[in-house]
Amino acid sequence: MLQRIQTIYLMIVTMLAALSCALPVANFYNDMWQLQLSAWQLQSLSAQPAAVTAHFWGLFAISLLIPIVAFATIWLYRKRMLQIRLCILNMLFMLGYYAVLGVCIWQVVDKFDVSFVPQLAAVFPLVNIILTWLALRGIGKDEAKVRAADRLR
Repeated sequence: MLQRIQTIYLMIVTMLAALSCALPVANFYNDMWQLQLSAWQLQSLSAQPAAVTAHFWGLFAISLLIPIVAFATIWLYRKRMLQIRLCILNMLFMLGYYAVLGVCIWQVVDKFDVSFVPQLAAVFPLVNIILTWLALRGIGKDEAKVRAADRLR
């Protein structure tokens, strides 16, 4: 299990997705507001901390699903077709993360008239999509090897 490259890819996906749950995704600035958006909430960094507090449950739920699915996929190494399906599902979750993040950013910019500055954690799902695709290719190659070996029997 651990000797396969797709396991390493999926472990990195799990770690990056867990980090994206904890790190801020975006900052918003204007003359009056300094806001920080994480996967959990939007909070004010300016002098009026009680003025802005909003929770984005959809973004948080998707942020939690991504590492859970990636970690579960690692342990299903004997069921390669299920692994392939879970990798595709996880990639759809990551695309959904960007859709929900876009809606959240649009709501904040529209409501507070602020400028948007992305943070490093906003790139993690894109890196995770690439790593999951590489893991998917590795799992597909393993499945092809097993099917070829079954033909020889």
